[in-house]
Amino acid sequence: ELLRGLDQLEQSAPGRLADALDRGQQALQRADGVEAQRQFDIALALQPESEAARRGLQRSQTIAQVVELDRQAQAAAAQGDLQQALTAHRQALSMDADYLPAQQGEARIRDLLSQQIFVAAMSDVLNALEAGDYQAAGEALEKAVELRPEAPEVQDAQRRLAAGRKTRRLQQLSAAGQTARADEDWPLAERIYLQALELEPGAVSAQQGLRLARERIAMRSNIDRYLKQPQRLQSDQVLANAKALLQSLQAVAQPGPQLIQRRDRLQRLVARAEQPIPVVIHSDGLTEVVIYRVGRFGSFNRQQVSLRPGSYTLVGSRDGFRDVYVTLDLQPGAAAAVEVICGERI
Repeated sequence: ELLRGLDQLEQSAPGRLADALDRGQQALQRADGVEAQRQFDIALALQPESEAARRGLQRSQTIAQVVELDRQAQAAAAQGDLQQALTAHRQALSMDADYLPAQQGEARIRDLLSQQIFVAAMSDVLNALEAGDYQAAGEALEKAVELRPEAPEVQDAQRRLAAGRKTRRLQQLSAAGQTARADEDWPLAERIYLQALELEPGAVSAQQGLRLARERIAMRSNIDRYLKQPQRLQSDQVLANAKALLQSLQAVAQPGPQLIQRRDRLQRLVARAEQPIPVVIHSDGLTEVVIYRVGRFGSFNRQQVSLRPGSYTLVGSRDGFRDVYVTLDLQPGAAAAVEVICGERI
C-alpha cells in the first residue's frame, strides 16, 4: 500500500510542479513575494534542477523592491522628471529583468525622452535657420536625423538648410565676383561665375557676369597680341584690324583702369605705325629706282619720300648694269637715308 502511494505521488509530481510554477507566477504578478516564494519552494522540492523555479524564487525575493521602484518611476514621470523615472525603471530591471511593467515603462520613458531631445533639436534647427546660422543648424539637424531620420519635419529642415547654404554660397560668389571685376581679374571672375552656375544654372547675374568676363578676357588677349608684337602693325591688314579693335574699345562701358591703360598703349602704337617717316634716297641720276609696294620713282640724284614704319625693298636698275637691291627697315620716329646706285657693269 505504501509503494502504491509512492507511485501515485510520483505520477502526480509533474502536475503538481506545473501548478506550483503557475501559482508562483501569479503571485509575482500580484507582487506577493511571500506566496511566490512558497510556491517556488514547492516547485524546487519537486524538481531541484528546475531553472524556472530557481528563477522564480530569485524574483520572489526582490519583487517588493522592484514594485516599489516601478511605483517611484511612475510618480517621477507624472511630475515630468523623465530622467529620474528612467533611472528608477532601470534599477528595477537590474533587479528583475523579467518584470513586464518595468520593461514597458522603461521603453515608454525612452520614447518620451527621445521625443523631447528631438523637439529641442528641431527647435534649435529652426532658430538657427531663421538667424542664418547654417553651421549651427547643420549640427542641430544631425542630432535630429540620428533620432528620426524619416520624420517629415527633418526632411523639410534638410531641404531648407540646403537651400539656405546654396543661397549663402551664391551670395559669397556674387561678392567675390564683384571684387574680381573691380580688380579687373577676369580669369578669376570667370572661374567664380562658373562655380555659381554649377550651383544655380539659371542664375541670371552669374550668366551676365560670365559673359562679361569672357568678353574682357578676349579683349585683353586681342590687345596683348599687338602690344607684345608691335612690328605686326607694319602690315596694312594688321593695322586696319588694330584700328577696328580700338574703335570697339571706345564703345566699352566702364572699361576700368587696366583696360584703359592697354587701350591707350595700343592707340599710341597705332599712331606711331601711321606716322610717316622721312626717307632720303641718294642715287646717281642714271639709276631707275623702285620701292616695292610703294611705286616707281625714276632716276634722280636725291629724293625724299615719306614711308610708314616697316620693312621695304628698294630696287635700282640701269641698262648694262646689274640690278641692286636694298632692304630698308624703318622704325617709328627714326628718319633714314639710303643709297641706290647701279655701279656693276654686266
